[in-house]
Parts: sequence; structure tokens; C-alpha cells
Amino acid sequence: MRHLRSIALFFCLFGATSCVSEGPAPAVEAVSAAVARTNIVSLDADDAAALRADLSPGALDLTPIARDGRVEIVRLSDLEVAQLSDLMHERINRCGGFLLHDSLADAVDAARVFNGEFERSAHLLAADYTIDRPDVVQAVLPELDEGNVVGTISVLEAYGNRYHNLKGPEAADWLLGEWQQLAADRDDVSARLVSNSRTPMPNVELTITGAVDPGTRVIIGGHLDTKNTVTTNEDSPGADDDASGIAVITEIARALLAKGYKPDYTVTFYGYAAEEVGLYGSGELASAAARRGEQILGVMQLDMVNFPESGSRGLDGSILSDFADPDLADFVRDIIATYTPYRFSTSSCGYGCSDHASWARNGFPAVMPFESDFRDFQRSRIHTANDTLELSNGRATHAMKFAEIGAAYVVELAKGSLATPPGDDPPDDDPPDDDPPDDDPPDDDPPDDDPPDDDPPGGECRTNDDCPPGNVCTRDGTCVDQTPDDDPPGDDNPPGDDNPGDDPADPTGGDSDDGPATPGGESGGCATAPGTSGSPIAWLIGALALLFARRRQR
Repeated sequence: MRHLRSIALFFCLFGATSCVSEGPAPAVEAVSAAVARTNIVSLDADDAAALRADLSPGALDLTPIARDGRVEIVRLSDLEVAQLSDLMHERINRCGGFLLHDSLADAVDAARVFNGEFERSAHLLAADYTIDRPDVVQAVLPELDEGNVVGTISVLEAYGNRYHNLKGPEAADWLLGEWQQLAADRDDVSARLVSNSRTPMPNVELTITGAVDPGTRVIIGGHLDTKNTVTTNEDSPGADDDASGIAVITEIARALLAKGYKPDYTVTFYGYAAEEVGLYGSGELASAAARRGEQILGVMQLDMVNFPESGSRGLDGSILSDFADPDLADFVRDIIATYTPYRFSTSSCGYGCSDHASWARNGFPAVMPFESDFRDFQRSRIHTANDTLELSNGRATHAMKFAEIGAAYVVELAKGSLATPPGDDPPDDDPPDDDPPDDDPPDDDPPDDDPPDDDPPGGECRTNDDCPPGNVCTRDGTCVDQTPDDDPPGDDNPPGDDNPGDDPADPTGGDSDDGPATPGGESGGCATAPGTSGSPIAWLIGALALLFARRRQR
């Protein structure tokens, strides 16, 4: 309502409408703020020239106060900034298209970045753009779920209009709740709202604190607001622009946390406010980070990722060259080549087309992968009521390509490793079979130091000659009496077997296996060869030995 009153007063002052007021007049301070040309704005010189030629005299004064290469710098009031935003969408058919600045020097610096003279802030450390976390990336990528992306797009689309001063704040509150749920099980993860001075819509922030260097950040973001070109009150569901980017970012965060990812450097996810009206949200965040002298290794913007328009040319998307850091862009290309089969071209979106420009103009390396080559981009559906998920057949197939790229970007730039997710106990380091109860394997500790064949288990004999008359030397080195058996007829015991067996005169019961084996391999008084356990083979050996002994006695 405050904006509507200010707009009415503006047109009243310039004679465009009646000055009769049906309510209380706005305060003098509000009038001054609305019409005072206190905003320094930079925009593409060609866009400025096109608007000047198209507008009626006096409609909007875009007289430049400075020019640097392809960029013009103008002074505008708050009302004129809102008017410029509408004209950029209506006449130039462009998102954003201009930047707001705190000073003329800041505007000149942004112009130089756009003109290809990008220089990182002098305080920034050199980033490690090496690809060395394939195990982590390959563990995370299968976790990404298209159904979750579709679900988030559907919820955001249902708001109807997420304009920054209409339902944008409501959408921010909902997204905060989703991100807080992701952070619930981790002490090193947090979510919050970050307010802005130029809009009632806050930025939404999710942070995974770095385990090694929490003061250095890796950023990935998209914008949460929408805009209808015709009028801000009409539906602007923004399924592609940019619910798709927000949904992908949310799914990347969910997958990383589900796999227990712990980055070396802090990772920050952003849902930016008021991108459509001049990059308000990201502009304030980036300017504050620059004032604090933050270390930021890279910023990725995901703005419109679910509507392929370059498939006929065999392309999956493009890397935008505007406000892009060349080294970071090459790094993202390497990630795409390493982990995906996708093909990306290079294209240009124009001046200040999305939130990555806010970070780049503040000296931070930024990059933006886009859903198509910009030369194939059809703008007629965006910023209208037609930007719905139905245009993508209710799917997020194309968006999942950017989920893979974004997840790999986070892992390879923030480094780190996977930890055990909450509730999952790590496996025992020693496999069960590798840790027997006894420390010494049975076969590695023989009973004595002599080789087994040189020292028979019984130790009494080696041949029959070592035994007394009537005895034979068994295989276990024991002398066994082989004199004829005096057992009564009917005894089933083999000759020479003095085991009482069923002999009623034997009180021990003879065949019991309950007692311990005696030395020499004897159990229950029955001599057997090692490993034979009283088998017929043992009896045969005994009988042959007895026959041999009797022949010697003869």
C-alpha cells in the first residue's frame, strides 16, 4: 500500500492524474524518498539507448552520468527503479538487466567486470580447482531424487505469485521450514532468514559449517521471487523461473546431508529475494560479504534449469559468460566432463541477468550454468501465468542434470568427506572371521618344536622292533598288545581288543564317549590310529600287524 500511495503521488506531481486524495496524505519524508534520485544504477548501454528511443519524452529520464565501455550509469528515484524493472521485462524482455550501487565507484567497478576486466578481490586466497573427490561425488549422485524436485516446484508454483512484496515473504517462510528440517539432525547445519533493506522479502540461508576451515565459504543459490510482466498482481507461478533452481538446490542439500557429507569449507545455500526487481537480495548479501573481507572460493547461480530449448542442437545447456570468473567456469566444465555425459556451450544473457552478477561485481568468482544456449531461449513463457510445471510435462528430468552438476561442484570445491549418517553405527573394523577367540591360529602352534613326522604323537615307538614281544607299533607311535584274545565266545570285539564292550564283568560300560580322550589317541581304552576313530580300517591295520608279529615269533 505504501508503494501505491507513493506512485499515485508521483503521477500527481507530474500532472498525470488528479491530486484529490481520499485518505491521509503520505508524510513529507516518504514523498522525498520516493522522488529523490538517490539510486545509482548501471545498465547495458544498448538497452538504455533502446529504452530512450522507445519511451515518450519525460517518461523516464535515463540520461547517463557516466559511461564505461558497454555500460551506462544513471541516477534514479525509488519509483523510477520500479519503473525501470517493468520496462526491462516489457520492452527489453530481460530478467533484471540493471544493478543498484552504493556509490559511483562501485558502479564503475561493475561496468569493468561486465566489460571483461574482472579482477578478484585482492584478499581472496587462490582456490583449489582440482577434481579429487570422485568417491564422495559418486556416492552422492545416486541419492538425488527427481520426485523431490518436482514436489518443491509444485509447492512454490501453488503460491501463484511470489513477487517480493506480495507472496514472496510467505514463500521464504515455507522454504525456511523445509531447510530447518534438513538441519534438524546435525549440530553443524543451520537455517535462517536474512532481512533486506530494500524489500520486505528476506533471503533464506542454509549453512553446513566447514570442518577444517569454517571461515572460507562455497556458495550455491537461486532466486525465490517471481514477477508478471503485465502487472505485478497477476499470477506468476515461476515454475521454471526460478522454482526449478530452488528445488534443485534444496535436493542437493538433502542428498549431501543424507549421505553424511562433512565439507572442509563452509557451504552456504541461498534462496535470494527480489532478483526480478534489481537483484536486491543477492546484492545486499554480496556487498556485506565484501565489506567483511570474506573468503569465498566460488558462487554458483541456478536460475531456470528445467526447460530444455537446445536439444535439437545436441546441447544440454550453456555456461554464461556474463559476470563469470574464467577459472571457475573452466572448473565447472571439467566437473561436467568428469561426472556427466552432458554437453554445454558458452552463451551470454546480458547485463545483470541474475544473482551471480551481484557476487562478481563485488570481486568474488561466480558462474551460472543455464538450461539452454541463450540463443535458443524463448522468453515468451517466463514472467507470465504460463510458466508452470505442465510445460515440462510435470517432470524435472532436465533439472536433474543441474542437480548432478551442482552437487559435484559443492563436493569438489568444498572438499570434505562422508561421515556416518545419524542412526547408522559404523561396522566393526575386524571382520568376524579375522579375529578368532584364540590369538594363535591352531595350526600355527604345534605341540612341540619338532616337525610332526619326526615325533609321532605317542612317542613310544617307530617300528615294531621298539615294542615288547606281542606288541605292535601303531601309526600314532604307541605299542599295543596283540596277544590272542581270551574273550568268551560271542564277544564281538576284534582280536586283541581288550575293551570290555558288552562284557558284563567290565563295570565301566566300555563304549562311553563321555570321558576325555587319553593320551596317544585312546578313547575308552580303544586304541585307534589318528583320525580313524575305531573305523574298520583301523581294525584291518591291527589284524595285519598281529599276523606279522606271530610270523616273527615263529
